[in-house]
Amino acid sequence: MSPIAPNSRSWPTRRKAPEARAVLAACLLAAPLLAVGADYQTPALTAADVRAREQGPAPALVVDVRPNAEYKSGHVAGAVNIPYTQIGEHVPELSEAGAVVLYCTLGHRTKQAEQTLLDHDVANVFHLEGGLMAWWQEGYPIHTGWGP
Repeated sequence: MSPIAPNSRSWPTRRKAPEARAVLAACLLAAPLLAVGADYQTPALTAADVRAREQGPAPALVVDVRPNAEYKSGHVAGAVNIPYTQIGEHVPELSEAGAVVLYCTLGHRTKQAEQTLLDHDVANVFHLEGGLMAWWQEGYPIHTGWGP
């Protein structure tokens, strides 16, 4: 039996343990961030709810409130990008929408955008429960680049 060559696919590596530790550390660091979901001021819509509205007679305006670079890296198909720091500049357009669904990745920026819209008396504001990750986990389309 010949020894396993270092370039062979079956060559044992020790990288798995550090990779596993890195994933575990990332999960532990993110855990407190995931606990912020309970204090939204707007009703939640599930990914399935938003998808059903998209295909209905009065689709909601889905707004990705993340920065442009994050939007370009992947967003809900059909969503427009208005970073949460600029949402106040778009109150007139958002006020005219039948329903506005806000989302980000974990919820922090959604809550800030939500507060801005509520402060300006924008009606029919919702948030995507679970954000982009919930949309992705349901298997709904994610687009990259600019545009819905």
